[in-house]
Amino acid sequence: MTKTERIILIFLLQILKKLYPNNQEYDFEKMRIVLENGYELQYEMITGHLQEEMTIGECNEVFKILNMYRALKTSYNNLQDKSGINPEDIKFKGFDGNFEAKYLCYVQFIFESLNLFEELKDDSKSLNYDTHFETLNRYRKMLKVWENYNKSCTLDKDQIKSIINQ
Repeated sequence: MTKTERIILIFLLQILKKLYPNNQEYDFEKMRIVLENGYELQYEMITGHLQEEMTIGECNEVFKILNMYRALKTSYNNLQDKSGINPEDIKFKGFDGNFEAKYLCYVQFIFESLNLFEELKDDSKSLNYDTHFETLNRYRKMLKVWENYNKSCTLDKDQIKSIINQ
């Protein structure tokens, strides 16, 4: 953190301390002391609640995955013959909270705050979209197959199977 950034944050913390003198959640004074003295080891107490940034590319990837699952679900629901396809395989499961945390947090934000992809929300809501196992590599393989079908939203039975069997 540069000295300029530290000075700006110190001033903000002084303002916050005056605005919220009875604040119990954050110790503005302790944060100010850490910044004034440059105790880098303790910077985590100031920034520890911040999530890792997601790039535009990573955000777009999540939207592609959700759109793929939308296409799978819509196409499956429109099939006359659903034999040979496990309905659980076309449900969006989520992401792993340990190794794909930023993806998990983003999909929770998309579902719960932006209220997008309503038709996918209930697929794994009971687990809060945390699969407890890594999914991103499989989703990427599935995306490659789906993209070969021009990201179609009208997939036939064989196309659905070829996507979910990745």
